[in-house]
Amino acid sequence: MLLAADGISTNTNIVEETYETAVEQMVGIKTSTGVQVYDVSTHIVERMNERQIAASYIIDALCNPLKPWVIREDGSQQFIGEKATVVINVNTGEIVTVWATKSKLTEKLRGEKIR
Repeated sequence: MLLAADGISTNTNIVEETYETAVEQMVGIKTSTGVQVYDVSTHIVERMNERQIAASYIIDALCNPLKPWVIREDGSQQFIGEKATVVINVNTGEIVTVWATKSKLTEKLRGEKIR
């Protein structure tokens, strides 16, 4: 365990190791809209760790989304999957960030009745 200057413990090996794993699993896949994944940001790896989101959820969202959103002016596009919502930069092919998809949104996009 390492201590940062502010005294907060950090373990950079976890992020780097997860980054390597994320790159191995995600770089090279093609999204449902045809965007090739060329890179994975360190930010998304940090969010995966913080939010306990598996790479398989990200891959599922990119390849089998419940809904891919339109591409924004900044080149980003959201892919809403059952367990994860992922943002990719379509110009660079970099996966930027991720968060867990809310169950109510999943139900709504599937056309299920929301309780």
